[in-house]
Amino acid sequence: MQNDQHIAEIFRTDVKEPSQAQQFITMLSQYFPGSRITFDLEDCDKVFRVIGDNISVEKIRSLFKKHDRICELLE
Repeated sequence: MQNDQHIAEIFRTDVKEPSQAQQFITMLSQYFPGSRITFDLEDCDKVFRVIGDNISVEKIRSLFKKHDRICELLE
C-alpha cells in the first residue's frame, strides 16, 4: 500500500525578487523531486512552502544559508 501522506513545511524568508524565488524553486526541485514548491512574495514574511515526501528542513536551511538568505521554519 502506497503512503499518500505529504508533508508541508512553511518558512519565513528574506527572498524579495521573483528571479531569486525561481532560482530556489529550480534548485530545490532537484533535491525534492515531485514536491510542490512555492513562494508568496506578497506576504510580509516572504513565505516559502514545500509540500511533498521526504522533505528535509535542515537541507533547505543549509541551501538558503549557502546563498546568504534567511530561511526560518514557521511553527
